Amino acid sequence: MNRKISVGMTVTIVILAMTVTFSITMLMAMRLFDRMGGTAYGILPDSSAFLKNFAERYQLRLAEVAARSPAIDLVEKTARQLANYPAPFAPNPSAPTAAALAPLELAAEHLNVPADMPYTPKLLAATVMGSFEKDPADRFPALLDGKDGSLVAEKAMAAAVPEEFVTALVSRTLADVPLL
Repeated sequence: MNRKISVGMTVTIVILAMTVTFSITMLMAMRLFDRMGGTAYGILPDSSAFLKNFAERYQLRLAEVAARSPAIDLVEKTARQLANYPAPFAPNPSAPTAAALAPLELAAEHLNVPADMPYTPKLLAATVMGSFEKDPADRFPALLDGKDGSLVAEKAMAAAVPEEFVTALVSRTLADVPLL
């Protein structure tokens, strides 16, 4: 077959290719020049206090759980280290840093949230909350809520699958943080 492509079609294809190339270049440049944060996800700057509130509440929740079971702090650190995320918080726990985003990004990765678009911290949190049918926090009622149950079994499950525990802790924390 010897069909020729029209000029209009050729121009359309060229414009689409240029648009895709420009978009990818801008995302990479934003990350290189610190206009976009995040480790696994492209996180755009956000002027709201959401990340500060999330970081503070996550730290409080983790401290509550660690009071019930001191080894849980090690489980949370293991989950971050396995996924190559930074230490949980900078010296100022309310600073909006990549470390404050780490648990949220880890949960997003565990729940297979697509990483092909940039997110604000609030949009990533809303996407995480909408990406599961059954709340991951329901697997750890004794650890997260202090309910009667098999604390030993939940500690063993958290140690075996630390990403699942961090996802549950993030889910429980996001339930307390207003998204809108």
